[in-house]
Amino acid sequence: MPRKTGHSRLQYGLFATPLEDMIAPDNPVRVVDAFVDSLDMEKLGFRAVRPQTRGASSFGPDILLKIYFYGYLNRVRSSRRLEAECHRNVELMWLTERQTPSYHTISTFRTLQEKDADGKVLFCHRKALKYVFKAFNLFLDPHGDVR
Repeated sequence: MPRKTGHSRLQYGLFATPLEDMIAPDNPVRVVDAFVDSLDMEKLGFRAVRPQTRGASSFGPDILLKIYFYGYLNRVRSSRRLEAECHRNVELMWLTERQTPSYHTISTFRTLQEKDADGKVLFCHRKALKYVFKAFNLFLDPHGDVR
């Protein structure tokens, strides 16, 4: 199934300058972008939130993970607040390439899990998120001794 795609960061649009020029080279969102882009989302157990039988295509799990990282770094835990930030925050606009998932999609991504017919968990985003956040902390810590 096709995924939603964002706008180029170099494209003029909402602002007089492209989003790429509005984000400083040393901005932490660039680290988040590079880190998430380096992950193998399938291997870690992330799946796209499937849309209903009809409707728009789904957001890629990498976009939703970037939103969660942004919330993690900026102490924004609420899915509704993260949705609002996607609409008004230039850093999140850059990070998501101006894609704006609803709070329900953001929340569903966090709790998504799938079981087989026997009840065995095939994948669980909560576990994958914990693992990725620990890996991110180790990535940022130069000594590798994050507790």
